[in-house]
Amino acid sequence: MQVTRISTDERQKETTPHGTDAFPAALSRMWLALLRDTNLPVAQIAEQTGFGSAGYFIKTFGRQLKVTLLRYRRNFQ
Repeated sequence: MQVTRISTDERQKETTPHGTDAFPAALSRMWLALLRDTNLPVAQIAEQTGFGSAGYFIKTFGRQLKVTLLRYRRNFQ
């Protein structure tokens, strides 16, 4: 299943109060593990975690964690 902005927004409206941003914890842990433990390009991580584009993954990551991908990765290198 690919994650798209529309499917994600619809799921959030159905499962979270007031449409707040929330992703399943397992998916979020997968993002973090791949960023922390591999040197995979962001585009490949986005693809592996079901995002339709690297840009949407980057935007979603920043919204969820309030930190950029680059800063997150640098903290673990």
